[in-house]
Amino acid sequence: MKHKFNFFFLLLFITKTAAVGQTKPQVEAEFIKTLNTIVAQSTPYSPPNTPEVEENKVTTIAPFSISTKGILSTTIKITSKTGTLVRKITVPVSAISYIFYDYYIGFQTTNEAISYFSKDPKSNKFVEQFKDEIYHIGIPFYGELEAEQAQVDLQKALDNLLKYYKK
Repeated sequence: MKHKFNFFFLLLFITKTAAVGQTKPQVEAEFIKTLNTIVAQSTPYSPPNTPEVEENKVTTIAPFSISTKGILSTTIKITSKTGTLVRKITVPVSAISYIFYDYYIGFQTTNEAISYFSKDPKSNKFVEQFKDEIYHIGIPFYGELEAEQAQVDLQKALDNLLKYYKK
């Protein structure tokens, strides 16, 4: 009977450890999946410093990803009546402070760690345009309660991710 009792606790310990002990790539993948799902279910944010902001069409060229150096990035295309702009946004994962939800879902850094690069669609070279401390991901399609839950889910994924980036 004692062996069955010990085996039960050993099995419980292994199961708990496996559920909690995610690897860095697994946690990164979970964060990216959550983030890109929110992007897919949102009206893209029309960034500042672009002409005719209300009439911009924003499409994702490269979804969010995390480089081996811990840089979160995405590339978007902004099309307006006056032309097209390709913008790449980068931020070190370790610099992200928290996820916010007001009208938009987005993330904020403690300093201007978010870099905005632009390029002509016919060029391969990105040029840094400005830095900021906020990135607006987009306006959720769904209701306020769902958007608040998306914020909670993304913050939880970020908190798990930051365990690997903030020491």
